[in-house]
Amino acid sequence: PPEAKLWCSVIATMIDFHRMSTEFGHDEGLNYGEPIIQGPFERLSTAEKYTVLEQVTKALIEPTPMPPKQTAVNESAIYYVFGWLRQEFYDVDGGEDVWGELVLDVLDSVREGGGDDEEWDEEDDYMPTMGCLDEYKWDSAIEGICDRILWDCDFEMEDIFPYGAANLELMAIMGIDSEYFRPYDGHVYPNAQQKLYTMVRMISG
Repeated sequence: PPEAKLWCSVIATMIDFHRMSTEFGHDEGLNYGEPIIQGPFERLSTAEKYTVLEQVTKALIEPTPMPPKQTAVNESAIYYVFGWLRQEFYDVDGGEDVWGELVLDVLDSVREGGGDDEEWDEEDDYMPTMGCLDEYKWDSAIEGICDRILWDCDFEMEDIFPYGAANLELMAIMGIDSEYFRPYDGHVYPNAQQKLYTMVRMISG
């Protein structure tokens, strides 16, 4: 599916950039150590991030009867990946050259699948096309793709709902699981980066 190809292509390129910086002796982690989002995923170690990304990627591209429970860590990881892609369009010409067709393939697949949201109407003025150098249009398109996966960004409310606080009733009213904000347990998979890279390269090419 186009969504899986876009996701895997972004992950693969993130890893390529990280490996390149490591080869030059500058291992600051993903995105050269520069923060992209405000969220629990951002605070994980590099090894933990790769472990979480492997778990999330498997869940997104390998549908199972029992998908993993939504957590603030998992959802902020998804937001992080799309945040990284949105950064690539700060240089609109370069972003479009590398990612434009993949982004448009996702939009086309949504339309063909009968997406009825106004934001997916092909006649909307703000939807990009190849050759478009309007950063806002590309940013809106990528944000829309991310929103189709996440629906919301509950992880951004971690300051309001610290784990273990006596606000479970309000969380229940808002439809947030009581374990949603549980801190990451620190588990790290051996060779998570390579396993993730192999998986995403099989799809992205």
